[in-house]
Amino acid sequence: MKIKKYRPNFFSGFEDVYYEVNSKEELLESELCKYSVDNRYEICFSKNKEDYGCIMAIKPTNNEEGAEWWVLAIIYNAQDVATLSEWLPDWNLKCEEYKNKSNKQ
Repeated sequence: MKIKKYRPNFFSGFEDVYYEVNSKEELLESELCKYSVDNRYEICFSKNKEDYGCIMAIKPTNNEEGAEWWVLAIIYNAQDVATLSEWLPDWNLKCEEYKNKSNKQ
């Protein structure tokens, strides 16, 4: 699958960056995820619709929300959304888990 790195709309003058991956391992080792993984973020997937979702990096914190997170890529393909939903943990569940841990401390 070909994944386009997320960049906010207000960024201009940059070339789009794409990553070709064929497995979860390739995704996690790609430059898209490498910095986040090396800095102890977990790579998750947030499925918003059948044909739309986001690859996310999330890490627990001691703040009220329990985590900080970043969007790494937005996916607009139903087949890729289905595949990534199988490869990666659910971002919403991770957010809830980290929030619950933070509130218990």
